[in-house]
Amino acid sequence: MTIQFPLLPIASQTYTDAGVSWRWDGEKWLATSAANPVSPPVTLVATASQILPQGFSGTVMVEQTAPVTITLPPTPTSGQPVTIKDANGQASIYPITIAGTIEGGTNMTISFAYGWAELTYSGSMWVQT
Repeated sequence: MTIQFPLLPIASQTYTDAGVSWRWDGEKWLATSAANPVSPPVTLVATASQILPQGFSGTVMVEQTAPVTITLPPTPTSGQPVTIKDANGQASIYPITIAGTIEGGTNMTISFAYGWAELTYSGSMWVQT
């Protein structure tokens, strides 16, 4: 059996084939346990809008030259942390939209220079921590 991994994976991306889940650690694919689907904290640099991969746990440093949207990971697990930060101080010019169910609402915007949001999944929604 040959596994056809994605050609251009990003750090902490997960891939499932034949019932086995794999996580890209930045260099290689590692088999992961279904009992612990959240990856260890990582730092990801985003220069454009992106959807965070399932299991992503860590910091997204946004280096934008236009407004961007960072979509929170699908099917998160309770306690999963994500921090999104305006790394180059451009959010007052190019806002960062965080897409997801956050504290009972939908979406949140970072619109001040060097702003950030620290979020943790509560089991039903993302909350600021």
